[in-house]
Amino acid sequence: MVRKTDRDLENSIFIKKYLYKNNICNILYLIYFLHFFNIMVCIKKNTNKYRFRESPPYSAMDCKGLTKKGNNGVSYTSRPDKRGIYRWVGTTSKMPRNNKTIKYRGHAVPSDPLPIFEGRGQMGTTVGSLCRYKKNDYGKVNVSQFIKCIKNDTLKLAIENGATPKNIYEINDNASFPFVVFQYEGSVDIYNNRYNETFNKEELNNKLMSVKYEQIFLGDNDLNDAYWTFKRGIAKGNTILLHLGKGKYILIGKGVVSFSTKNGDIIRNFYSSIGGNYDSFPYAVGDKYVYLINEKKYAPIGEFDINKDVCRQYYCYEIECKKYKTMNLLTKTIHPPYL
Repeated sequence: MVRKTDRDLENSIFIKKYLYKNNICNILYLIYFLHFFNIMVCIKKNTNKYRFRESPPYSAMDCKGLTKKGNNGVSYTSRPDKRGIYRWVGTTSKMPRNNKTIKYRGHAVPSDPLPIFEGRGQMGTTVGSLCRYKKNDYGKVNVSQFIKCIKNDTLKLAIENGATPKNIYEINDNASFPFVVFQYEGSVDIYNNRYNETFNKEELNNKLMSVKYEQIFLGDNDLNDAYWTFKRGIAKGNTILLHLGKGKYILIGKGVVSFSTKNGDIIRNFYSSIGGNYDSFPYAVGDKYVYLINEKKYAPIGEFDINKDVCRQYYCYEIECKKYKTMNLLTKTIHPPYL
């Protein structure tokens, strides 16, 4: 495993200058040179994926072992999981408090801000006014206020003229909310919440699909494991699992994916905790198997201690590491993850 050295940092500074001063042929040659000698390039990213998330605007794989400040003001360290894949892990257990101001999705707001439903509504006629519909970024959504905040008048009118949803959930993907789920009795509507490049805001702009379910599972840190960022109940519904019947399920999380359980298995519990990089870690426990859906894996239930967090065991997150016998889980992508 390669550890970043001071010389690598010097190389990073040199590369930044080099990219601006030389033509494409030299750049391609430089990329080949870096890969050949296995030199990491820890450079700040300017794409929306990196700019509008809580963790640092750098690739964790390019900054192995380094500590960087996140977009939320919290320090993160790039650490590997058991597969050698580096992720940003918060070095502080809590978000910064209200003693300073940070930039949050383009606005200067307190470091513990009320969430902003940007581009989907206004509190008044002032340009850039903020529409608030929940007490904290991962808190429970106020349904009526959320609907008032929808900026698309056609969509808002269609929703107001229909049945009122029981609950609304924003689906988490690395501190972004690419999908919004309206829950009704026995069904859900899944909405696209894609980022609008032109207006520098997220917008609820169309319904992707409606799904009838027999049972709905709301992802949460139900084991109340202190390792994770939020305690039980704070981020309930950060991902959602739907049981459609006859062993068929849909996960709404990192994309919308469908899968079937094995050998007539029935899922009894669903968990989804949020880590230091504000990514969700969903898994499901059935009578016979455990399902690590993001990894497209499943395993006999005896492989894990189901009284403890399975994702922590699988990824060896500050827990005794062992090799688990897993098998490939066939999934179908209905809608891809947020890009």
